[in-house]
Amino acid sequence: MAASVLGALQKLYNSEHLADCRIAISLLGQPETVLRALPAHLFVVQAGSELFRAQAERWSKQARQTAGAGTAERPTAAKRKREETPDAACGDAALSLAPVNDAISSGDEARAATTPSRATLTPPPPCLLPQLCVALDNAADLRYALAAICFLYSGNLNHITSPSASSGVGHDGVGGAAGSSSGGSLAAALLHTRRLALYLQMPDCVAACEQALVERVARPQGSQAEAAAPATSAVSSSAVKRAGAAVRPLRMSEPVLAAVADLYAARKLLLPPPTLLPPESELPPAASAAYVVGADPGATALSYRLHMVSLQQLATWAQENELAVAAENRARERRLLMHRQGTPPRQQAPLSDIPPPAQMPPPNSAVPPPPTARQQQEAAGQAGARGLLAAAPPPPTFGELLAWAVCSAPHVLTNPEAHWHVSRLPMAAIQALLAADTFCTDDESSVLLLLAEWAQANPHVSPAELRRAQSLLRLSHMNDAYLCALLPHLASSWLPLSPHEVGLLAQCANGSARRRQRIWVEAQDLPSVRQGARWFASTPRPLPPVRVVDWSIPLEELPAGVAGSQQTTTFATAATTLVAKGFRWSVGVWRPGGCSTAAGVQLTCDMPQVLLAISSGAAAAAGPLASPGYLRLLVYGSDGRTVFLWEANDVDNDMIASNGGSWDCADALLLHEPAEREELQQEQQAWERHLIDGRLRGQLRWLPKLPRAACKAGAGE
Repeated sequence: MAASVLGALQKLYNSEHLADCRIAISLLGQPETVLRALPAHLFVVQAGSELFRAQAERWSKQARQTAGAGTAERPTAAKRKREETPDAACGDAALSLAPVNDAISSGDEARAATTPSRATLTPPPPCLLPQLCVALDNAADLRYALAAICFLYSGNLNHITSPSASSGVGHDGVGGAAGSSSGGSLAAALLHTRRLALYLQMPDCVAACEQALVERVARPQGSQAEAAAPATSAVSSSAVKRAGAAVRPLRMSEPVLAAVADLYAARKLLLPPPTLLPPESELPPAASAAYVVGADPGATALSYRLHMVSLQQLATWAQENELAVAAENRARERRLLMHRQGTPPRQQAPLSDIPPPAQMPPPNSAVPPPPTARQQQEAAGQAGARGLLAAAPPPPTFGELLAWAVCSAPHVLTNPEAHWHVSRLPMAAIQALLAADTFCTDDESSVLLLLAEWAQANPHVSPAELRRAQSLLRLSHMNDAYLCALLPHLASSWLPLSPHEVGLLAQCANGSARRRQRIWVEAQDLPSVRQGARWFASTPRPLPPVRVVDWSIPLEELPAGVAGSQQTTTFATAATTLVAKGFRWSVGVWRPGGCSTAAGVQLTCDMPQVLLAISSGAAAAAGPLASPGYLRLLVYGSDGRTVFLWEANDVDNDMIASNGGSWDCADALLLHEPAEREELQQEQQAWERHLIDGRLRGQLRWLPKLPRAACKAGAGE
């Protein structure tokens, strides 16, 4: 399309010129309160919004019915006078707005059923312009709804700015404060605009917002990044000088860090959390609903893309700025040690419990003093015509950004792409990740495994640097298989632990919080702890979000009707094993002997190869029993419904030998009795009730805790 035509189209936004309809934006349940009456053009808004097109078609149908019945009335003189003012005309029509359940066609209604609110429509009186209506849950969403509508005219998102960069809702309604908790985050503005575009059924705008979010991190611009994040130094220049490093301090105003920090500030809007592996797009709705939130099926893929591109950028930046990250690490460790020196040994909090400097309580004080009136006023921010903006929190550290990007230790160990990015991190970045209190894991065994695999991929690291990273492990929070069976072998070959420390850590296995605290107090006199080791930290790392991963086996690879034949499933990206609780897990399907009408499902546990390497094979001889945690193993039928479900509840009877042992159910899947046909046709007929697009499909779901204590195997969910 010619540039002159595009330019003319952009000028039509919010213009009375050639306007043939109006968009009345009001609050849900308050149609008389019109927040904005926007002149619009049907040929534009119908082409870009399925919701507006459905409303316009509905209005046209009702208008034809009214005209056919001959019930049109001539407008009175007073009404004609009011119609001369566009806003007044919209106001009159808005007063008669009422919910119309059939305002959306049957095809659009399913997509709009769970959106934040339902638009309403009443055909306007004769001689009035058609009125398209939008009902918002919150007045703060007005600027984002207008931004989405503006996209229909401009075809770009250049009009979207962060709330802090706007001076109020301007003439076009795009600028201004959002009143959201994400403050001046441009990423938050794009996510909110995407949410409103999804509600208004504007697929092109939704895709544009997603692409803008990804490109903002992948190709950050200095000016935009500096505007989106405060130019605050995470490590002051004086701190760097005292540390003896002749490098410039790590600043969150640098383009790459600012872009990721801007997204990090809006992380609560990114739902759901990323999947372990790229989300499957081939599952039927009944099966894929496990990680689809509401009416936003693209949220999972967007969250995954943003985390991966953030991790990629942080890894590349860390390689070029390792000295700056190391300086930040030294400054943080110095603060923690200074805090300990000012506190009596028996009153010290664990190192992991020390807050950052902006939240640091005064020494010898268990409870921070209440804020002064001036501090409360500053924290509340400035209130004015631009709306309320929350006080900016302290900038995140590099380790916190990295911990958010990787999501959790099991995510890194399971996802090949994330694992590759983490394996090329420099030592300073790995230390920043391990030191971050926001780094999630199922238990510390997975963190130890992550460090061991990183060290294996980086053999050039000096022993002193590796010991510094090992001191950041919270070993007391490993599972009992590691603490009691594997730790003695690792201590003699890889971990710098004394026999006394190994014994104290073994006593932490399945220990209560009171026991762990007592052991932590006893360990304060150990030289390693006095030097900053966190092996006995009483506070565990936060748990990861619910982890969901799909698995499948194509028909041609399913076990044939031969007794004992077996096939291991394949996960996304062709991975065959997953990591949980520091061990590798895989799903298999097999045919039991003497049975042609059933197939078995099994979950197998294996020792990670890196543990065998660093323990000189002693870990294999230990062969402890391991538990996958709170796990659901599901198999789907051809209709997408669950036909088999097994739950591991992290109790004794769910433990599996880590040297290739497995849990199995021999009659998990019922098969058809094959008829007298060719072999391939017989197999297809036998598995027919379980195939989705020619594949046997299922899922593994790790949950924080299962709702039922008993294990269950059966159909339905």
